[in-house]
Amino acid sequence: MNYFGTLVTYVRDIIKDNSIMYWMHLGRRIAPNLGETNDPMTIVYVRSIMGAAIQAYGQIRKCTKIEFSDKVPLEKVLGGILVDPIFEAERRSLVGMPQIVLTEFSSVDLRRYYELEKIAYEIWRVSAHLRFIAKGGAIIVLEYPSEEEQLGNDELESLISNYDNRLKLKDGMLVSSTGTVFYGTNSEITKFDYVLVPSINATKNTAKGNKEIFRDHFGIEFMNDVESNFYWSILEIGDYYKNHLPFADAFRNKHGVSLESVLMIIAIICIESNSAFTKSVDYFWRMMQRAYEGPYVRDQYLAKVKSWVDIGRKLLNISPDIELDLDAGFTFWELDESKRINIDLLFPGPHAIFIPFEEDRILIDYAWIAHRLYHLFYGIELSDQNFKGELLEISIRKRASYLPYVPLKSISKESRQIDASYSDGRTLIIIECKAIWHSIGFERGDMNAINYRIKKIDKAIDQIDDKAYWLKENQVGTNYDIRRHEKILPLVVTPFVEYIYSIRPK
Repeated sequence: MNYFGTLVTYVRDIIKDNSIMYWMHLGRRIAPNLGETNDPMTIVYVRSIMGAAIQAYGQIRKCTKIEFSDKVPLEKVLGGILVDPIFEAERRSLVGMPQIVLTEFSSVDLRRYYELEKIAYEIWRVSAHLRFIAKGGAIIVLEYPSEEEQLGNDELESLISNYDNRLKLKDGMLVSSTGTVFYGTNSEITKFDYVLVPSINATKNTAKGNKEIFRDHFGIEFMNDVESNFYWSILEIGDYYKNHLPFADAFRNKHGVSLESVLMIIAIICIESNSAFTKSVDYFWRMMQRAYEGPYVRDQYLAKVKSWVDIGRKLLNISPDIELDLDAGFTFWELDESKRINIDLLFPGPHAIFIPFEEDRILIDYAWIAHRLYHLFYGIELSDQNFKGELLEISIRKRASYLPYVPLKSISKESRQIDASYSDGRTLIIIECKAIWHSIGFERGDMNAINYRIKKIDKAIDQIDDKAYWLKENQVGTNYDIRRHEKILPLVVTPFVEYIYSIRPK
């Protein structure tokens, strides 16, 4: 971890000379790419590290390298490069409404950005190595050449590769780190039940991937199939709120603000942003490319948020009788000096949504909303979490279960309960649902966290295996009959991609 501390020092020294807005303005205009290392999960992680580092170490107020276009002569924009005749279109884009521009900027500044990206990648490698070691591997540092080498075996390499490949199949936000599923728990979804939130377009999705969403939700038809820096996905925020209600009291006790007030802010800013997609083509493509807007006068923007509260209540299905403190909810998502010290680059985060720009102005950064909501209940203790398993069962019961959901009763009056089951005529599939909290320690490579999760999954496998053996010995009961089946396949289902630590049978 001494090496990680050295990397953090390098990152801080690069970032601290300029403002958060400077780094955001620059970074959001560079496509998410890592050259030869172009793995989507790695790109997302590296960009997340950079975003966290910028919020942790960037100057919290506007620096001299960024200014409004109407307050600086053209010769000062981007170091004067726009004076060249070939940038006529770019000069025209500055006419009209004032916008943020880079002023003192050269190839040296661009090189500094790429240096930052390289160090963020190295921080990602630290976390990857920690996870590798925690899973049974080892790292050896060679004196010459100056590099490290991973020492494992074919089985370990295969299992880690298999886990990483399955992670890539995730699409959108379906569950929080608590294990609480909120996607697919409603029988029907309409365009009034969700908002769209961005994620880094590391998989190089083109506009076609968003075509149906934008056509159905906004009536926007894409004429050209282009690739943007961000990809916008459905977030069923109403179900997110409803399914996480059991955490509400503990959330208020920890943070001093109600869950409703915090989620209302996110719901409203997303509704307001999404509705603006149809009003301006420039705004639409700016959000597809940058995923932030502003700066706005803070108090004026907060007043605007408060004016949308009735629409937010409808989206979240919050009763008018529930009191909201939108000032406190807004502050929860706002960056200040006290929150910067808690930003962890190995996590990475937590990222703020409202970023200070000047004394009375803020930026609204949508890029990290999904990430923050995923980890929103970090550090909150809840004694009874049985509801999470029930929600997971609802989400997978898209087809009628072959066996009853009530306890199965054998002729000898023993009983077992199967969460879900399916049949292809010859094989009976029985399912055990487990919604185990996914800790930050697992992603950080904490050995105790990884071993804890492995033990929990092992226990769940033992439980469903026991039920399979019981069914084999009791093929007919008072409320079931499985004699037609030749095989029983027991499965454990969780809301997460799980690391399988061995290919050998237990």
